[in-house]
Amino acid sequence: MRRYGNDNKIFWIWLSLACGVASREFGRLVTRFDDAYELYAMSDEEIEGIDGIGERLKMRLSDKNMEDAEKILEDCQKGGVTVVTYADKAYPPKLRLIEDPPVVLYVLGKISGLESHPSIGVVGTRKMSEYGRKMAFRLSYELAIAGTVIVSGLALGVDGVAACAALEAKGNTIAVLGCGVLVDYPKAHRKLKAAIVRHGAVISEYPPNTPAVPRNFPTRNRIISGICHGTLLVEGTKKSGSMITARLAIGQGRALFAVPGKIGDVNSEGPNLLIREGAYSVLESTDILKHYDFLYRENLDLRALRATSVPDCDETLRRFGVPTDYEEGRRGGRETFDRPRTAPSPVKETKKEEPTHAPKAEPTPIPSVPLSPTEQSVLARMPMNHPITPDALCGDGCGIGEVLTALTMLELYGIVTSLPGGLYVRK
Repeated sequence: MRRYGNDNKIFWIWLSLACGVASREFGRLVTRFDDAYELYAMSDEEIEGIDGIGERLKMRLSDKNMEDAEKILEDCQKGGVTVVTYADKAYPPKLRLIEDPPVVLYVLGKISGLESHPSIGVVGTRKMSEYGRKMAFRLSYELAIAGTVIVSGLALGVDGVAACAALEAKGNTIAVLGCGVLVDYPKAHRKLKAAIVRHGAVISEYPPNTPAVPRNFPTRNRIISGICHGTLLVEGTKKSGSMITARLAIGQGRALFAVPGKIGDVNSEGPNLLIREGAYSVLESTDILKHYDFLYRENLDLRALRATSVPDCDETLRRFGVPTDYEEGRRGGRETFDRPRTAPSPVKETKKEEPTHAPKAEPTPIPSVPLSPTEQSVLARMPMNHPITPDALCGDGCGIGEVLTALTMLELYGIVTSLPGGLYVRK
């Protein structure tokens, strides 16, 4: 069997392709096997005897073809991308604690500070208000000045503002992408991304040249929340992607913070709902820092926080090439996706008779695009006309991150709808 020198990262890449993203089955594997090569070297009979994983994964583990892994490793070497595996010391320690950790992380820049300093994920809507923009900037700037690592998703809106604020404070920031790290998405944040690479890290579990597609982003949200001590929601609707991150933070046992907003404003729905459900209300940065002062007192500089004055938000954004509003950001490069359309219902000829009762509602047609295996699995477990929680849909190797991603996509396709209380139902 071919070996690849002393560096076994290629076997971890192979394992990541076999397991797929957000795999709970990988979590079961790493409790029994310390090295990816150990799995690669196993015979079909030995793989068949592994308990706790499905037949699909066993079949993929039996496939020893390394062409895809070799191509990814070559792309990393050409693009200056570091491969951080689950077994590496540089792997973020908190990610090991979630139920569906990434097998590998592809990194531009350097991951640092996650063990010695508190880390806060700052998330929110793309279509931020002036209030949301200024609050995201002020809180992120002050947290960074005090020594907090700021983590975001590099999306337009609140994410980009948070990263700019951290860089302006000369603090540490990490951006978690839903595409490959060599892909500039959104294009409006190209300059900002380059600055983050110089002073922090841009990371992804997707291979370096993976394009941006909708289903990747809800899945990556579990990394934003999982890598951090806590998550801060600045603005967002009840159905926004940032609310997925907030729910994942709760499931991962992380602290949840929210900036209260005006009652009735659509962007305040998410934060106000979370506060009502028990999230910490944040009026100033010390509302967050007080939770970590005891553990990280030596590395938090509250005196610097008290002595600082927050710079002009919009001037800083312009310097990093970041748009100050959503529409401006879209003009900087296509930021939205082409959503799959639902196939029209077939028209059937019927007799022209007056019905004696209301016609029975037909289930929503399946979209013209094929569903992914996870989407099919989740949809198959959803009862007709009966609400269900995402937790109840976990199974067959699907973690909560995969389930939430599938539900988001099914809702976009028009097959399911979300209800108050975090429930979902088939249409």
